[in-house]
Amino acid sequence: MFIGAIPKKIAEQIVRSIDFSAWGDVYVGCSGSFRIEQAIRAQHPNVRIFSNDVSALSCAIGAAATGKNFQIEFINDLDVLESLHDGSALSAVAGIEVAITLSKYKGNNDFCRARKAAILFDIDSIYSRQKEKAAQFVNSIQIDGFFPEDFKKQIIRARERGGGVITFAPTYKGGYPAIAIEDEKHRKKGEALFPELKSLEFLEERKSVMYPPYWEALYQQNPIVAEGELLKPDRIQLVDALPASVTRWVRGWDLASTTDGDYTAGAKLGKLPDGRYVIADMVRLRRGPDERDAAIYNTAALDGRETRISLPQDPGQAGKTQVLYLTRMLSGFRVKTSPESGDKVTRAEPFAAQVNVGNVLMLRGEWNKALIDELRMFPNGTHDDQVDALSRAFGEVISRGRGFFG
Repeated sequence: MFIGAIPKKIAEQIVRSIDFSAWGDVYVGCSGSFRIEQAIRAQHPNVRIFSNDVSALSCAIGAAATGKNFQIEFINDLDVLESLHDGSALSAVAGIEVAITLSKYKGNNDFCRARKAAILFDIDSIYSRQKEKAAQFVNSIQIDGFFPEDFKKQIIRARERGGGVITFAPTYKGGYPAIAIEDEKHRKKGEALFPELKSLEFLEERKSVMYPPYWEALYQQNPIVAEGELLKPDRIQLVDALPASVTRWVRGWDLASTTDGDYTAGAKLGKLPDGRYVIADMVRLRRGPDERDAAIYNTAALDGRETRISLPQDPGQAGKTQVLYLTRMLSGFRVKTSPESGDKVTRAEPFAAQVNVGNVLMLRGEWNKALIDELRMFPNGTHDDQVDALSRAFGEVISRGRGFFG
């Protein structure tokens, strides 16, 4: 299971591991990026491929690739695209791509309004370029058929026709686990997804003999073990009040400067006399540089001068300039800056070791869920900013505190 598009190299490895000689036709479910189709065609040019998806973009691509019509109408804020749409499936692909780009700037702020205006000003050439890119992509997938419907029907079709199936079901709303982990619209907790294909008895037997990570990945469509992989957040004890005996406080930061990408995160971590640690707060925001810097200062003011501040220094002159500015802004507080060393996993391992033996407490708060979710998914989740901030805070809280100034 992958969140987002399957990496190209992974798709190629999957296809290389399959002996298609006994398959006949290949039916791909939830085609999405069509990378599986591209990998099959590159390695097995004579295999017939039938794709499937339900998203507007994938259906338009599928129609264009198989010479079929695709009906779509662009209305309201997108009516400018309707005037450019020539009725072909290829034109629909281009229009949907532009619509997706415009949707990224629907916010009610100066930045979004300016970006949207720039796109609309040059809409003719942007649409034309997208149509050219769409044509190149459509030519690269070379499929023999496309079915715009639920992927389970694709599985049934393949069985009826004696073909083989490759499918990566979507991850939205928890995806499609083989055994339901909660009540769903069409089945109850504990029921099999497709009992006609794999019975509950079969699934329970497989679960009993499989290594848990393999079971989660292959059958539950969850690449992360429920308790977490590197970090086990269920072993963090929630507390309703902070201990009075904290001997050292550090606020570690992971910095970003975008409004729609990575988060800026600031983790406040304390050390107790008995060797345990407590997460007291997590600041998490998406802001431009000015608002981000103001948030860092305001957080320092709320934490007080007894809380040390640890900031990352990006490589190069720009990184030096940034930390110099932030250190001057935080004059009067104890600030330390340092470049990151090693990869994210290596940096997180010392703190993970404390979490996994139950040596970490956390103050109960609304921010807990987002942090626990990120800890559980790390290092394979969409975001890792809070983990980076905690890694930095932990590295500083266990140091002897040399090199602070301000």
